Amino acid sequence: MTAVLVCAQSQGATLQVHQLDDIDFGSVSLGTQRLAQRMRFCVSMTPAGPYQIIAYGTQANGEYALVDLDNVASPIRFEVFVSRGANRRRGRPLQPGIALRNLHAQQPRPNGDCRRFSQLTMQVQVNRQDLASAAVGKYRGELQITVSPE
Repeated sequence: MTAVLVCAQSQGATLQVHQLDDIDFGSVSLGTQRLAQRMRFCVSMTPAGPYQIIAYGTQANGEYALVDLDNVASPIRFEVFVSRGANRRRGRPLQPGIALRNLHAQQPRPNGDCRRFSQLTMQVQVNRQDLASAAVGKYRGELQITVSPE
């Protein structure tokens, strides 16, 4: 799955996203309980302040789904959750097109590293029921993430 990032600048604020990568689910076998992958990243902003995240998938109305590359199977829905820190299981749901607000950016660091407490964890998950009804094939998905100052 590809993560596309858009950073929106506002009123003199400079915003940077660090350590955001694509998610690779790899091969999945039948009987998988749930498919979940996490990525960790952080946001820095000058001047420091609150920011928001809005996400869209590639389906109608921005819905999140993995699509069959051969166009013969139905899309497989997925969900997105965001939490602060590295140890949370799921976190707050990130609904398509609805801003997740009041997130706090860190001050930029010279080396670009994230402070541990300022990391966000984004979990992308396909539920067991959606996997059970999926046809065998190769799937791809895209998640567009827009990060902007509030």
